[in-house]
Amino acid sequence: MPERQAARKGAAPDDACHPPRAESIGPHLLHFARSPGWPLVALGLAPRCTTSFPDSTLDPMTWPFTITERIRWEDVDAVGIMRYSAVTRLMDVAEAEMLRDAGASQMRIMEQLGAWLPRRVLHIEFHAPAKLDALVALRARVARIGTTSLTVEVEVADAESGVVHALGRVVIVCVGSTDFRPRPVPDELRARLAPYTVPDQSSASATVPSPASGAHIP
Repeated sequence: MPERQAARKGAAPDDACHPPRAESIGPHLLHFARSPGWPLVALGLAPRCTTSFPDSTLDPMTWPFTITERIRWEDVDAVGIMRYSAVTRLMDVAEAEMLRDAGASQMRIMEQLGAWLPRRVLHIEFHAPAKLDALVALRARVARIGTTSLTVEVEVADAESGVVHALGRVVIVCVGSTDFRPRPVPDELRARLAPYTVPDQSSASATVPSPASGAHIP
């Protein structure tokens, strides 16, 4: 309980995730694990997480945007089951099409709004396997729009049965398209994403650590 209370007061977006202790990593991996951009998942050292997503339902007010996609050959492993890395592709598809539906395609954001949206934090929960050629529904929403960042959540579910395969959350920071320095989310983008925004209390007080200074980007 103290951990969860502290998280609500302004920890990082993955505030309830606890990295492994240094002594459990081993000296040969410690250098890499301490590197800010090194993915612990690649080392098999993913933090234990107690965060959870809001209840997933088919209510369009909960998931204001939906698009369907197939589980493709490149998404599966040798036994025809969707690989964990395929979820990131599906999340990218859902996010890109939601932005396009909002009239704010990624090219428009870069060329007309002078901004770019690199990823900063990625969290995925896996619930059920999906097989080759399965039709999945990608449901997306904006959980939070901060000053210089926004949080997008995506549900990957079977398009017919509704069985949830995975849930993902990505924190995206807004930077200038030429200097790549943090900048406020453009007012136009904020307005266009308003109909797709369903506030999530678990990310409402989150801040994003700046890779350059160690400070937090709201």
